[in-house]
Amino acid sequence: MSSFPLLFLPNGLQILSLAGLLVVVLGFIIIGAALGGRKRLPEADLLVGWAVVSSLFIVLGGALDLNLTK
Repeated sequence: MSSFPLLFLPNGLQILSLAGLLVVVLGFIIIGAALGGRKRLPEADLLVGWAVVSSLFIVLGGALDLNLTK
């Protein structure tokens, strides 16, 4: 049973990448939960957090004339 993840993640770099992805997703969920209030739909926390962060990138990137492609 302990080798089950290794069937899908054959090396340590992929496990580290998965951990990084989970940290980002958790951050989106925390942002979405913080902005949602008490009467929020908890299932939407990830999408709300993603939308807020994406909107900030778009607005600040446009206002500050930042090149976000490099």
